[in-house]
Amino acid sequence: MRAERARWLAGGVIALIGVCIAVAANPLNLPESWLEWWLERKMPDHASIVTVRTLVEDEGWKTVEDWQVGDGFLVQVLLGREWPPRRRHVMAFFVFDPYGRLRGTSVRKGHSLTSPSGVVLPR
Repeated sequence: MRAERARWLAGGVIALIGVCIAVAANPLNLPESWLEWWLERKMPDHASIVTVRTLVEDEGWKTVEDWQVGDGFLVQVLLGREWPPRRRHVMAFFVFDPYGRLRGTSVRKGHSLTSPSGVVLPR
């Protein structure tokens, strides 16, 4: 009886570790500030808009919208969705100067996100 209980306990611990690894394997489950850091590490300093668009395409992310803001440009990208239980959209915003060089990134999560021009993503 003790050996059987120990096997069940060991199996439960292994299953729990497996679930934790599976959830942690999706970087979109990380907090927004960590995702910003992660994106900044993927991009070279002052990357061009072409470099960012190439990375977006290579990663399979979806460009939701891009628009001109003042002298620069802002590109909104859907990185994907978090894994259960939250299932929130994860959006990245890339800010470029007038010469097309990356000046900053921002990440936002939400169940339904609206861009400044009104593009709405469903739940």
